[in-house]
Amino acid sequence: MSTVNGPAEPLPPDSVVNTGNLVAVRMLGSEFAEDEQFASALERHALRPAALSITSESIVKMCELDRVGESVLLIATEYVDGRSLSDLMQGEGHLPVGRALHLAIQIAKGLEAAHRLGLIHGGLTPQNVVVTERDEAKLMDSASRE
Repeated sequence: MSTVNGPAEPLPPDSVVNTGNLVAVRMLGSEFAEDEQFASALERHALRPAALSITSESIVKMCELDRVGESVLLIATEYVDGRSLSDLMQGEGHLPVGRALHLAIQIAKGLEAAHRLGLIHGGLTPQNVVVTERDEAKLMDSASRE
């Protein structure tokens, strides 16, 4: 995924809903937004009722997907304070077996919740797992395939 630096077009006031929840907003640049096949697949999979109804504590909740102009896609998800499993492993090296098993079990629970709804992650990597300060693992980008 890419980050778009600089100002974007403001969102129309009627598209902003205040739920009181913190969200993380990722901006995908033109190489993604202008790829109609990618953009339509993302919309088809990420906003399906099954993807939006996942309630597992081991999955980052998808909130919204929107297009700003022709060249930016915005993805809003539950905000999770943590770092990727990839960053954790780079910073700490090999994890102790007990901790690795603890995280692996949480990842498996997230995958199980998605599979029960007919969703297949299709891109599980250490970059797609967030580890919180409480050492909880949460899957990101979990609604990528049917």
